[in-house]
Amino acid sequence: MNPLRRRIAPLLFALVPVFACAHTAGPDPATLVTQTLTLGGRDKTGITLSPETLKTYPVQSPPDIAVKNRKGETQRMLKGYNGVKLVDLLDKAALVSADPNDFKKTIVVATASDGYKAIFSWNELYNTSVGAGVLVLYAKDGKPLADDEGRIALISVNDTGTGPRHVRWLKDIQVRTID
Repeated sequence: MNPLRRRIAPLLFALVPVFACAHTAGPDPATLVTQTLTLGGRDKTGITLSPETLKTYPVQSPPDIAVKNRKGETQRMLKGYNGVKLVDLLDKAALVSADPNDFKKTIVVATASDGYKAIFSWNELYNTSVGAGVLVLYAKDGKPLADDEGRIALISVNDTGTGPRHVRWLKDIQVRTID
């Protein structure tokens, strides 16, 4: 073995654990799974929803959903999902405002247990075709969602790139007014 290799080899072996850790897949999905969804913000009390509670709302069973990135490339397909329209949940939460014009300045923030967020404007949800396709998912093929989705997820099926607003492990939806 040449002298340079003899000196470098121990260093390379010492770095193997560092590189192995740098290439891990991230947190274990089982630690991110959420059992309930909190919906709040402008209303005084907020509501907590479970997959069982979500089943009591009108069921949406979209056709296969291509999860696409911003470039339009299909990353995976979602098949056999059941969910609820986000606007149905917002309507049930009975959000109130002293000034009806506040809704023009309102955003809806969906947050996952890993911190991922997706944002919608109130007008987008209620005044465009996008709103009809924002679904809170709770079942696949009649069974609870798997750990890699969480028990509750969200997707905007009418987006051109559905991936950026696909929120797995959905835990919280907050309604906020911006200035």
